Amino acid sequence: MTKSADLIASLDNPFSEKSEQEFRVPGQVASTPGPYEEALKSGWELQQRPYRAAGVKNTMRQHQKNRMTIWERIRYLSDDEPTVLYQNWGPNLDGASLVTALIKVNGRDVALYGHDFTVRAGSMDATNGEKLARLFQLAAKQRIPVVGINDSAGAYIPAGVGGLDGYAEAFAALRKISGIVPSIMCMFGFNAGGGSYLPRQGSFLIQPNETFFGLTGPGVVKSVLGEDVTPDELGGPGVHSQSGVTDFVVKDEMAALQKVRALLNYLPSSNGELAPFQPSSDPVTRKTWDIDILLKQAFNSPTGFNTPIDISILIQQLCDHGDFLELQPDRARNTVTALGRMGGHVVGFVANNSAVASGQV
Repeated sequence: MTKSADLIASLDNPFSEKSEQEFRVPGQVASTPGPYEEALKSGWELQQRPYRAAGVKNTMRQHQKNRMTIWERIRYLSDDEPTVLYQNWGPNLDGASLVTALIKVNGRDVALYGHDFTVRAGSMDATNGEKLARLFQLAAKQRIPVVGINDSAGAYIPAGVGGLDGYAEAFAALRKISGIVPSIMCMFGFNAGGGSYLPRQGSFLIQPNETFFGLTGPGVVKSVLGEDVTPDELGGPGVHSQSGVTDFVVKDEMAALQKVRALLNYLPSSNGELAPFQPSSDPVTRKTWDIDILLKQAFNSPTGFNTPIDISILIQQLCDHGDFLELQPDRARNTVTALGRMGGHVVGFVANNSAVASGQV
């Protein structure tokens, strides 16, 4: 009798019946498919190929690592079905490990790319670099934000120098759009090499727990320096959040995608427009008595005006409904940086926090 511990859930249904896609007009008299129908079928199969390239086994392997596939990530983030860009999708899977698409997030157009780890571990070749560069150029032209879903092992080694050429083209394009449109990067899975330092060129970076990104892995550190180090100690969120590489640390992939949505609510689509206005029922004439009570209790204490206060309380009282988004909350707590709204308009906060190291910079 098979032990239950040996059983693995499968996405493959052995009882499912395979159905052929038919290309016919409803109500048309039945006829034998000809060259026209065959051409339609070939085009349809080419469109479906990116979705099916992974196969059931690779998809299951991704799920067993508590990771979503790139298509599941895109579908969770987007308001509706994405518009996938198929440019440079070669017959030998050239470019297949990188998905580029246009999606709607909170009703706004967003240019998105994501590595498909189920295809060649999401590695980059020259074709991928060209695809990525085109997406960045399109985002700058259309003045729309960029979202990156990174899950890549780096350059595709069999491609030789082509992988490095791809990264060079993508790097140049990303730097050119910096300051024109915002870019938000999510770090999922285990990223190495170029899969790590390209995303950090973006505006914001989000990293879930139990993920890694770094120029090299623990194995190389062991062979070169003889030191044993875990992936989390080398490139986990605890390290990157303290050094300022990571802006937001979240629980898992779903929380990261939710953070993307929250952050986009505070960002303009480009440098040519204002951040989105959000009508608020919190009147600008609201009295902030809590601030007065806090300052009175602090400054009337024995330590007087030297009494430290948590500046985030003041920021909370100033923002509409007390809602604000703090950037790099785990790093350098003596200074607080945040985005919030006052009267429906987005404002940025930079404040010394005397509750930590007297707010010294």
